Amino acid sequence: MATHEHSLLRQGVSAGILGGSAVALWFLLLDVIIEGRPFYTPNLLGQLVFQRGQSPAPDTLSAGMVIGYTLLHFAAFSLFGVFLTQLVRLASRHHIWRFALVIVLAVFEVFFIGFTFILVGPSDGDSRWWTILVGNTFALIAMGAYYYPRYPAVRHGLMTETLGD
Repeated sequence: MATHEHSLLRQGVSAGILGGSAVALWFLLLDVIIEGRPFYTPNLLGQLVFQRGQSPAPDTLSAGMVIGYTLLHFAAFSLFGVFLTQLVRLASRHHIWRFALVIVLAVFEVFFIGFTFILVGPSDGDSRWWTILVGNTFALIAMGAYYYPRYPAVRHGLMTETLGD
């Protein structure tokens, strides 16, 4: 099967870049429409990550913070993509790994919502958890669209077998 001829690293990074791009585009859209400031989110998150101990200055756009956070964002998604690709490969051969795949995808959503609350903290009652949920859902859809044609055994198994059987 041609699926396994491709390197784990190449497939994982490709899937990760697709997922990371979906999230980045989602937040760029929100930043333009809601904040009226492109790159508001990566600028703010860059300040929170790279300037620990300092209060962020969200009104000051720093190209260094945007670029630094964007690189971190895509590196994290690439690592997740490699992990997910290995899990999808295992799930294509063994049904128990399909159960693990479903669990990992659910944990992915919950982890990033929790991680963002820890990193950013509550801010004046601003509840934007839904933006993270939607962004990560777009990421999973993009990554799933990448895997869908490449791993028909996983697709077939998820549709025909009970998880854990």
